[in-house]
Amino acid sequence: MPHWANLIMVLLVLSPFILLWLITMIIIRAQHGWQAALRIGIFALPILIVMGAVMYGFILLPHPIRDGTQIAFYVLSISIALYYVLAYLLQLNQRGALWVDSKPQGFIDMGRSRFNALPLVFGTTFALIQAGQSGEDILKTGNNTGLAVLTLLSELSLALAFITMAFRRFQIRENGIVASSGRLIRWTSISSYEWIRFQDKVKLDLHPRFWRSRKPTIVIVPPELRGIVERHFEQQLGPSKMTSTPT
Repeated sequence: MPHWANLIMVLLVLSPFILLWLITMIIIRAQHGWQAALRIGIFALPILIVMGAVMYGFILLPHPIRDGTQIAFYVLSISIALYYVLAYLLQLNQRGALWVDSKPQGFIDMGRSRFNALPLVFGTTFALIQAGQSGEDILKTGNNTGLAVLTLLSELSLALAFITMAFRRFQIRENGIVASSGRLIRWTSISSYEWIRFQDKVKLDLHPRFWRSRKPTIVIVPPELRGIVERHFEQQLGPSKMTSTPT
């Protein structure tokens, strides 16, 4: 295959990520100005370039090595994406009553649902585009139908992980704190806490687990919920340690 055809193939594969990069810059530009948008854009651009270089080098590999590497990558990506989604669903059923629910910038309220439109739109669009492309590949392939199906499953699981990200946000529940990453930190696992001075962040010291100690966790608190969060912390954990300075 000519080099220009390989480059076009790489750009097509990267097109959803390039689209996400552009949409993110537009949203940040509208909310925080060009300086913040360019700072994020310049930070993400080398990642896209590295991804493109890796994909192009992968295309140049011999066919048997490429197929084996693809299978290993797809199995790994499916496993990680499904673990991510299943862990979120299991935590969702164990969080208890909702006490405090955040609404960060970019979130939309629709009835009882609250979600971030950017990862939801990206995940849905990515799923539709890749499902169409992979479906066409499955119809065209002969002996590599299994690889095409594995490709489709990998892309759909990645899209599902992005859709799951759209519903994650900071919460305080009866069972503990839910960080914006989706991690549940139970009240019983927190030994002490302290607010970081001049920042809406709280440092949580966690009880040791089995035979090893655990590193402190930094949780970002939405500024508009700072007072409510402080009251819940005092009720569940008692007074905070002396406020620390940012590091």
